[in-house]
Amino acid sequence: MCQNRASIIIEAYVKVMACKNEIKLKNLINVTRLLLLAVLLSLSLPTFAVDPVDDFANFDHFNTGFPLTGRHEFVDCSDCHKAGNFKGLPLDCGRCHDNSRVPGKNAQHPPSSEICDDCHTVNSWLGAQFDHADVQGPCLTCHNGAIAKGKSASHIASTQICEDCHNTAILTRVGRVDHDAVIGVCTSCHNGVVARGKHAQHLLTNGECDVCHDTITWKLAQFDHAAVAGQACNSCHNGVIATGKNAGHVPTTADCDDCHNNTVSWLGAIFDHTRASDVCSSCHDGSIATPKNPGHIVTNLECLNCHVTTGWIPATLPP
Repeated sequence: MCQNRASIIIEAYVKVMACKNEIKLKNLINVTRLLLLAVLLSLSLPTFAVDPVDDFANFDHFNTGFPLTGRHEFVDCSDCHKAGNFKGLPLDCGRCHDNSRVPGKNAQHPPSSEICDDCHTVNSWLGAQFDHADVQGPCLTCHNGAIAKGKSASHIASTQICEDCHNTAILTRVGRVDHDAVIGVCTSCHNGVVARGKHAQHLLTNGECDVCHDTITWKLAQFDHAAVAGQACNSCHNGVIATGKNAGHVPTTADCDDCHNNTVSWLGAIFDHTRASDVCSSCHDGSIATPKNPGHIVTNLECLNCHVTTGWIPATLPP
């Protein structure tokens, strides 16, 4: 009886263990199948499933048709690619620079329908080159001091339009003031405040500018000496106010108009030898005045022994 019971227990234990081993074997087979499936799937996955951080690190934005140059080079990706959106973004400036996404035209911007890069560069908003060719209307529409720079406080008083004097390349470069449209005397503008006036070395005169100068240039002025008649020449022609004697001038205390008998040029002077108190060679030495030429007759005589004071020719040899 006991033996039969033991046999039954042993037989039951063997069956249970066999069943457990069968389950373990099946589980092992299933796990193996799952591992094989995972390996096959990993080999067949496309390359875009690689860690995206590595992709972005090597990504060249130039290939998108929108190279990141200038200030765009330092913009964070998320500033443009909101919520991870990398497709279909606008390429024209105004679609981003709309004052909603990023700064765009300010309230003082000149009225214009042109795109940003017609005037600006990717480096800065500043230094824009405005194309006036597309602008219709007078300059003052924009150059009124509110939208764009207008007349300064020291501007010449004028009702003329800007382009009568200025060009569109640069506002401060004056082409030529049209004096025909200016009413009034020169000094109403040329007073050293509104426009350039007399400098410190200017001749002492109360005459208006246009008595001597024209409207093209200050230089090549023609001074009207009739306005200073009766005054000694060297009161102005002293080398400070106006041109005076040069370093090689004949030594003399005579006034300028004793020899220079016209007010147009220094040339053509007629020297009054009656007022010379020394021998000819004291001046006619090749430094102050014309000397003997290389082909002159060898002589120690003074000039006046043969020549007269009105000219070297004709000369008369002494007896």
